[in-house]
Amino acid sequence: MPQITKIVQSSKNSSIIQLDNGSNVEINNDIIIKFALSSGQEISDEKYAKIFFENELIKAKQVAYNYATYTTRTEQQVVEKLWKNGFREEIIQMAIEFVKGYKLIDDEKYVALFIQEKAKFKKWGINKIRAELLQKGIDKNIIDEQIGYLYDEEVDFENALKLAGKKLKGIMNKPPEKQKQSLINHLLSKGYSWEIIKRVLQELKFQ
Repeated sequence: MPQITKIVQSSKNSSIIQLDNGSNVEINNDIIIKFALSSGQEISDEKYAKIFFENELIKAKQVAYNYATYTTRTEQQVVEKLWKNGFREEIIQMAIEFVKGYKLIDDEKYVALFIQEKAKFKKWGINKIRAELLQKGIDKNIIDEQIGYLYDEEVDFENALKLAGKKLKGIMNKPPEKQKQSLINHLLSKGYSWEIIKRVLQELKFQ
């Protein structure tokens, strides 16, 4: 059973606990107070496990909170951040519930902002927007629901038409068929549906 030989404050919120087995452990000061830890105290394996678990949970909550408050995050992004910091699954789930309690993770809000931003500023089509959101690990039902609320076919068409017009200026020296194929490839890469692309081609008088 290890014994605490010394407790040295290392920062405002934590201290280093030195054990007689030669190991040093950084513990949150709240945990030290909660478990009434002091020099000369012996710690059973069961108590040590509880101390370590609660200490890791505090660290995970802080990492999740800081990461989620910096900018809008998805639940999957916060989970991945915690995994990269070496936290185990049980700790991660508890940290996720913690930040959810502060309304810091909201996948519906994230999706809504993502759709609006990418359509307005990047001129992405709905197919690319959907694919990017799925790649981020967001639930398909949430994506489809928000697209149903926010998707405007006419805005999608106008964005595609602007992109096509800009692209066309750089390929005017090419034959019409090559211009047409180049526009199709460009709009497909931006995530526009074939229906939107056909409307754009008709508007630009391509057969």
